[in-house]
Amino acid sequence: LRNTSVPDSNYHQKPLASVTPDNDVFVHLAKSYSENHAFMHQGKKCKGVTSFKDGITNGAEWYSFCGSMQDYNYFKYGCMEITLEISCCKYPVQKYLEGLWEENKNALVAFCKQAGKGIAGQILDKQTSLPVGNANIKVVGREMNFTSFWKTGEYRRILLPGTYTLEVRAPGYYTKYKTVNLTQDSVIVDIYLTNASMITTTTKPVTTTTKAPKTNDDLTEVAVVGTLSSVEYYTEEEVRAEELKSSSGNTNCYSIICILVCWVMIFRTENIH
Repeated sequence: LRNTSVPDSNYHQKPLASVTPDNDVFVHLAKSYSENHAFMHQGKKCKGVTSFKDGITNGAEWYSFCGSMQDYNYFKYGCMEITLEISCCKYPVQKYLEGLWEENKNALVAFCKQAGKGIAGQILDKQTSLPVGNANIKVVGREMNFTSFWKTGEYRRILLPGTYTLEVRAPGYYTKYKTVNLTQDSVIVDIYLTNASMITTTTKPVTTTTKAPKTNDDLTEVAVVGTLSSVEYYTEEEVRAEELKSSSGNTNCYSIICILVCWVMIFRTENIH
């Protein structure tokens, strides 16, 4: 059988399509291979096997089983894999190998190039600019988490052009949301996290957005770089927590001043008597 198969949930007893949160990306990856194959995209079938449109199919719709490596890597680590069926013969003899290479080499190159698509960058500490490793990242609405590299804080997510909101969490940091308008094949987006132990202030204008913040109290940063539009904000709870920290600091200052004033007045009174 000559086709590409995209991942599925593999929980059904009978063939039934089961799409992932990233089905659009998986279909794109499968087509990037089949359309650059010598004839896979034509949907030619092997004897006694169903033909597939564009040479691709959803794995569970073709046949279903539990425990596939595709499903494990995707649900556990967010890695995207597809299965390639490139020959009607499971064990071709040596004389056919060169022909198989010629049929597939352009497709392999095209498929590898897809790794550079989407959003990439680093997760960094806003105060120190040091990398934040093992940060938990999620594309809001896709519900499939992945993490930044433990050493450099680098991350990468294959996505098609569109508008996405990234949710970034890391121990000891405020949760960060960053909305990215991906208008080209790829873009680099560095995300800065604020340490939860730091008190920060801002003189930037406060702006609201209809998509991300829930109240007018949410702080929003808006930046436009080339074709990239991004919106950053913290949750309302985080803003309130920071305000409480600031107000607590101010209260302590006022208390100290009052104590000093009282002490001076008592001292002067005693001197007068």
